Amino acid sequence: TGMILRDVAYRLYAELEFIPPRERPRVYEELPETVREREEERLLRGDENPGKYYGIFARRAAKGQYFNRPYLGCREFSCASFHLVEDPEREARRPIAESRDFGIMLYDMDFSDLKNPQPMFFRAKMENGVIMLPDAESEAILR
Repeated sequence: TGMILRDVAYRLYAELEFIPPRERPRVYEELPETVREREEERLLRGDENPGKYYGIFARRAAKGQYFNRPYLGCREFSCASFHLVEDPEREARRPIAESRDFGIMLYDMDFSDLKNPQPMFFRAKMENGVIMLPDAESEAILR
């Protein structure tokens, strides 16, 4: 059984979190030394900056492009279409005039232990058509 929302419109707010190359996790430590050296050299060239990644995102989002189709919750409920909102204050909001408690819903999976991922839940309450998600570190997240 499940509760599935229909005709949903999501408004997502995002913030770029840039991690300098020297502080990024080393995912290529198992590679041979020569390959690691070339990869390190490529990462530290100096063209790594937040503006570069913001530009990539903005160009792709403006064209409706993505690496993986966006989805919220389960991949079975992927986004049919989306557009970049450059000025959220100017775009009209059209929430529905309904409030409802949806109960406990899946928030995300916690992959801090890769061998044993754990589900994270939250109590979903819709107020005038809007469901606000708590921060992942919030006490509102049930683990």
